[in-house]
Amino acid sequence: MRNVPIIWSIFPNTQRRGNCWRRNILPIETIAGDERMIGNIIIKSQEFGDIVGYENHSGQTFLDKTAKPLGQVIKGAGNNMTDANEGVRYNNIIATYLHGPILPKNPQIADFLIGEASLKATRRKRRFGAGKN
Repeated sequence: MRNVPIIWSIFPNTQRRGNCWRRNILPIETIAGDERMIGNIIIKSQEFGDIVGYENHSGQTFLDKTAKPLGQVIKGAGNNMTDANEGVRYNNIIATYLHGPILPKNPQIADFLIGEASLKATRRKRRFGAGKN
């Protein structure tokens, strides 16, 4: 997946409708929950530091052993109601339940995404020649 662009996704966009979603894009399993998790959330990410956002979901998402969480929940519910994980970081994919103005509130993530996109564009220009599409 080295040549795949970086992907930032809110979990509902990476999940299919239905009772269970599993392993099509990410090594995770999500089942429908009975209770909604709604409110502000703060997580601590090794890669990005503190991340703030808003969550509103009833999905219960569990990570496979090959995936790592985006971060650990400091305040809020996160992926499910049994562990402290929030989101998933897998290859070039970052997926999370965090909603709201996530990039303006977390400029370190916006900077990362812009940097990755710029790096890929620079590599593409070098590979295909400057000025060519």
